Amino acid sequence: MSQAARDILPLRNLLQELSTITKFIAGNTIAHSTILEDNKGCVDLAVAHKLHPQTKHIALKYHHFCCHVASGAIRVQWIDTKHQLANIFTKPLSFPIFEYLCSLLLDW
Repeated sequence: MSQAARDILPLRNLLQELSTITKFIAGNTIAHSTILEDNKGCVDLAVAHKLHPQTKHIALKYHHFCCHVASGAIRVQWIDTKHQLANIFTKPLSFPIFEYLCSLLLDW
């Protein structure tokens, strides 16, 4: 989830700069980036904004990420592992689950 946030934040900044340069007026439109995460503990840490003794090792990345979550620029949403499209690229899957995720990804 942290890597997804580090990837999306520069893209959001680039789009904001491009809209300023091109004088594109978006009105009252507010863009939100939603990160779907299948780890409930990770979602709880991102939303609760609390550090525990077990989470001291993630303090720096955590604070950077949480300030964007608190501002509303990034939303964190839990998703069931069966529906997490990123699993197709990161985990070995059985054929039925692979086929199901392919159908979601390719909109078959």
